[in-house]
This record gives sequence, C-alpha cells and structure tokens, in this order.
Amino acid sequence: MSWLDMVKKAIGTGILCSLLYHGTLFIMGQPIMIKSVMVFTVVFIVLYFIWLFMASLGRKK
Repeated sequence: MSWLDMVKKAIGTGILCSLLYHGTLFIMGQPIMIKSVMVFTVVFIVLYFIWLFMASLGRKK
C-alpha cells in the first residue's frame, strides 16, 4: 500500500468512526463539543495511519 493510499484510508476511517461514535453519543443525549470531535478525529487518523504504516513494514519482510 502506498503512502497516499494509507493517508486516504486513515482519513476516511477516522471520519467514519468519529461520525459513528459522536452520532451515538448525540442520540443518547450526551453533550458534544466541536473541539472534542476534532481532537478525536485527528488523533484517530494519526494513530490509524501509524498502525497502517507499521503493518505495511512487517508485511515487506
């Protein structure tokens, strides 16, 4: 998987998971702040990208 594919996959998955997580909280009536949504999304994207990168390194050996 190339760098661009990993970035696209990380961004798409991060946005989807953030929508699911915060959507569930919203449906349950919990307060949601835009700052917490943005922080969750960015941290998820970065961590998922690191995981994809490390997984691709292990596969090459």
